[in-house]
Amino acid sequence: MFPLTIGLISRHFPDEQNGAAVGSYESVYGIGAAIGPTLAGSVAALSDVRFSFVAAALFAILMMIIAAVGKTYSTS
Repeated sequence: MFPLTIGLISRHFPDEQNGAAVGSYESVYGIGAAIGPTLAGSVAALSDVRFSFVAAALFAILMMIIAAVGKTYSTS
């Protein structure tokens, strides 16, 4: 996944901005990796078990809808 993402970033940014673009991607990825599990664990601990599964299922359905109707961009 990482090489594909770096390839996409490098195609969509000029050479002089590649470092900033990759750094921004890594920052967002790192913040998500640090905050995501903590937030998910807190929500699961503070809520009813059934609510956590329903919320995860709703987010999964929402992601599928966004992926299905989302705009794609050419890589050339």
